[in-house]
Amino acid sequence: MSLIHGSQGIIYFAHQFEPAFIEATLLKDPEMVKTLTLLNRQIAELSAPLNAPSVTNLLQLHTENAAVPIAHMVKQHAGFIYIFAGTMRPGKTKGHFTILASTKTKVEVLGEIRTIKKTGANFSDQFGLWEAHLYRLAVEAPH
Repeated sequence: MSLIHGSQGIIYFAHQFEPAFIEATLLKDPEMVKTLTLLNRQIAELSAPLNAPSVTNLLQLHTENAAVPIAHMVKQHAGFIYIFAGTMRPGKTKGHFTILASTKTKVEVLGEIRTIKKTGANFSDQFGLWEAHLYRLAVEAPH
């Protein structure tokens, strides 16, 4: 969510204060180290689109559950549109996306090994509790 809202970097709070102070306790938890390693790798792999200017006129997004808004950021880089989207409140919802650009029919969900079929300019996806999805769509070449 931090990146969607414009963060230019991430700092991890690694300390434990109770029952005893451990400065780098985060690094003593193998599961946390694995998770942060994967997250850092994904951010590094997406550094080019993340550093591209945000695009504000390519996406319309509607959430089915008004109590669970979906924040998003759109980037365009190297022939692809990237959509970073995540829920901002606890709960589940379905997001309905309308792409205002000519793109291929397949929506790749990065890091999840799945695709979504786009119908016309539209696709939808489910969001679980505090869930984020990263989408990539190939821009069609002009004829």
